[in-house]
Amino acid sequence: MQTEGYVDLLREYWSSSEDAPAGVFGNVEFLAHNNLPLFATASYTDQEWKDTVGFTVKDVTESIMAGSGPPSYYQAVRGSFTAEDIASAAKTGPLNEHMETMSYGGYEFYSWGEDYDIHLRDWRSGIRTLGRGHRLAYVDGFALWMLWTDGVREMIDSYDGKINSLADNADYRLLAGALEEMDTVTAFFSTESQALSHLEEVFQDKIEELRDKGQEQIVEEFENEPLLKPYLALAAGAGRDENGTYLVIALANSNERSARDNASLLERRIKESKMFLLTEVDRKWMDHGHVQSMEITSQGRLTVAKLYGPAYTEWDNFDITHSWGLYLPLLLHE
Repeated sequence: MQTEGYVDLLREYWSSSEDAPAGVFGNVEFLAHNNLPLFATASYTDQEWKDTVGFTVKDVTESIMAGSGPPSYYQAVRGSFTAEDIASAAKTGPLNEHMETMSYGGYEFYSWGEDYDIHLRDWRSGIRTLGRGHRLAYVDGFALWMLWTDGVREMIDSYDGKINSLADNADYRLLAGALEEMDTVTAFFSTESQALSHLEEVFQDKIEELRDKGQEQIVEEFENEPLLKPYLALAAGAGRDENGTYLVIALANSNERSARDNASLLERRIKESKMFLLTEVDRKWMDHGHVQSMEITSQGRLTVAKLYGPAYTEWDNFDITHSWGLYLPLLLHE
């Protein structure tokens, strides 16, 4: 989840950086929302998005994405666009000859093609990289853009309170309260296993490759790092206060004792564990000012860390299956 507050943080960060990206990747709005499938493309152009969905990334003030993996992502954005903008794009934009207007739960939505179908020859564009059809809806200020009809229906039912949403998950509610209290402008939630055994299974080929190259020491050092106690869910977000910009990490533990244990163990991992996953790069969180200071506490069954410094730019990289993620080892547990 991102808000326009994150755009402000990135604008401040890149304005003082000599490594600011060029072109479309220098657009802070694009940077703020490019983890959303709707905008995660190098061929983004304002005109194509305006013509196809009725708005541009600059019109977006809030965005949210959920899902267990591609292609079934649920995504919604809110911003300075209207139902008329959405309708006009759907009815006059690309592939309008294949568009059907449908309705569900009192809301209209627009549909192109069959669920998940790919049309590589005729339908490909910047926004439809594989030539897929999509579903586009406007629901009380939110634009929904996805690949299958039941996805739109489920989001409408969730919005109307007819089925459970992630907000009904007790651990997520607890974590959301912590992020709100810490005044973050972003949020990432996950219940994916962060166990060492799970990581070793996911990256088995990489581990074997290191062993085959005689780099057993790297694997042994990684496996001997201090590990957190198992927890139920995690959340992360970015924020700013009078002391600077910070990354928040919150862990929902099964009990208060685990929360207290993980407060001290997380501090050890920040100071001792490598930032990179099973590589020869020996860099830790405290190196090079990436984390300049930290506050780690337990609150009931929550462990909450507030890390000041540039680490806040990676608030959404706590998914163990993202092998490119910079901080994957940090939250490993027994």
